[in-house]
Amino acid sequence: MFCPFCAVQLGDAPKFCPSCGMNVGFLTERPSTSSSVGHGPTVNETSIQGRAAQFMRFREVKEAERRTFSKAKKKPNITVKISIGIMTRTKYGLKPIRGKTLPLNVEPLWSSKQILPAAIKKQRDFNQDTMYDGEYVLVYPDGSQVQNIPGTDRPFVLEHYKEAIGKAYQRIVLYICPLQDLSHGDDSSSESDDEAFARLPLKILPKQCPPTMSRPSDGQANGAGAEPKNNTSCDSYNTYTKIYAPVVIDSSCSDVEDVENFQEEDRDTDIGLTAADILSNLSFNINTMSCSRFNINRANVWDGALRGFKRSSFDPTCSLLVKFTDDIGQTEEAVDTGGPTREFLTLLMDAIKTSRFFEGKDDGKYLSFDSKAAEGDEYFQVGRMVAVSIVHGGPGPRCFSPSFYQYLVGKVKSIEAPIEDIPDTEVRNVLLEIKNARTLEELVELADKHSSMLQTAGCYRCLRTLGDKEKVVDGYIQWYFTYRNHVSFQRFKDGLATLNFFNALEQHPSIFLPYMCYRAEDLTAEIVESLFRPQLSPTGSSNRHEEERVLGYWLDYLIAVKEDGSGMSLQDILMFATGLKEIPAAKLIPQPQLTFQKHARFPEANVCANTIKLPILPSYEIFEEAMNYGIKNAPGFGLH
Repeated sequence: MFCPFCAVQLGDAPKFCPSCGMNVGFLTERPSTSSSVGHGPTVNETSIQGRAAQFMRFREVKEAERRTFSKAKKKPNITVKISIGIMTRTKYGLKPIRGKTLPLNVEPLWSSKQILPAAIKKQRDFNQDTMYDGEYVLVYPDGSQVQNIPGTDRPFVLEHYKEAIGKAYQRIVLYICPLQDLSHGDDSSSESDDEAFARLPLKILPKQCPPTMSRPSDGQANGAGAEPKNNTSCDSYNTYTKIYAPVVIDSSCSDVEDVENFQEEDRDTDIGLTAADILSNLSFNINTMSCSRFNINRANVWDGALRGFKRSSFDPTCSLLVKFTDDIGQTEEAVDTGGPTREFLTLLMDAIKTSRFFEGKDDGKYLSFDSKAAEGDEYFQVGRMVAVSIVHGGPGPRCFSPSFYQYLVGKVKSIEAPIEDIPDTEVRNVLLEIKNARTLEELVELADKHSSMLQTAGCYRCLRTLGDKEKVVDGYIQWYFTYRNHVSFQRFKDGLATLNFFNALEQHPSIFLPYMCYRAEDLTAEIVESLFRPQLSPTGSSNRHEEERVLGYWLDYLIAVKEDGSGMSLQDILMFATGLKEIPAAKLIPQPQLTFQKHARFPEANVCANTIKLPILPSYEIFEEAMNYGIKNAPGFGLH
């Protein structure tokens, strides 16, 4: 007998169901009209039991359906990021090759057999100069092959390895190693070490340099036209960094590791690598047959530059065609074959130094916070201007603070600046008061007084000891220079990525440091002397004697300009001849030259040919007076 309400089997003639508590006494009541005899179940009982059995079968079907529909859905594949490097054998054992670590997207449940082919493909795509045909194996940082979780017998699974090592996925670094290097022991005859692998000669691809068409000289110059660029042979470095290796920032790096990273970058100079070499590679794809036009008024360089860079037709891989307008709006009659472009980039970098996008001292500027500029995406344009200027042969900003530059290239996690670098006088004074607090009571009083300012930066805290003042000050400085302007800072970096410049900046921060940060040393007479190559008449000729005499005047004039401080500077001379106030990071093409002329009293310049024509005058005093007057009154170039 079954309960008609919950289908539980009942005992002998119960009145209530022991499961649901319902009254089931009617099941044992026999109808008076029953005509059945004997001991078998009545017709009513048989009907009820049949329905109960049918209900139980229905219940089993529904339970099976519920179990089917309630199965947990498969979780989607989760992708994580680890770092993959290349390890090879040296005479000191297996060592990683510097600069070859790349990020790799994998899944947590991947084994070593799944990670290995993905790692090989990634390295082949980006490091063709290092990878070769052969069998590779996956190894740990200590050089042991990846098979089991270290210290256990469990097969390697990335998720289990992550739990065992106790690091985040992005901090895990694995390496691929040629099988022959792993299987062979240390070879004492090997002449290479870990540094030598970073300096292996690159595979020079058979690439021809595109010929450069000669251009007419600047319309302002009265001398000979600009010499055509000599690009008949490529520098062997043109294939260096065919594809720059992305820089992977490991959040677990300690201060010691940061110092080692800077030392690794400093070794670039040991192999003769210069900024000009790197930039020659970046500028190799610039199309000299097309141009992006700029109409610039020297009275407001930033306005014309911003319009030009925002123009939809602007292409950073094209040459720049710059036309200056004078004060009354007349177009300057000059064809830009290099000189006007260099002057424009020089004036643009000067405008950026004093713009609202940067703040701080002249010798150490930081990215400022300007909501209007961020809304107009002008931080991106500023970054692009800096990249275009340096790659196209112009100057760099040379105004960044070293701590800001280190944060920019990813060498530090936050900007550590002294309180004195904060340009806001009120904020600076508040932080100095907190830093100079002598008692805990005084510190708490100052924190409460300036609580709104500290709460804005998220560094208002419960002060328990006097030492907490350092945490408050450091927290506010990090917020002020780093966190409050994070979006604008990222857009500035995106702009620097133009022409792949930011990638080169990350790879070689020490090389580009003098062109991005403030440098106190100025031009010297010796530097300017070595920069300009004199073009003399044949030996023994009368012209040669006159030219050698005036060449002595020129050398003495450089020394006098540097020492006298009479309002003329070596930067003015360089600007007069090349359109640049300082020697750029890129190679100055064509080579600056000195020529001589008899029939002119004042010097003349061809900024497109980087040439100064010196007047042949009878005495040094007359020569010096003529040089000062000619350079100070030069139209356009040298007079600003």
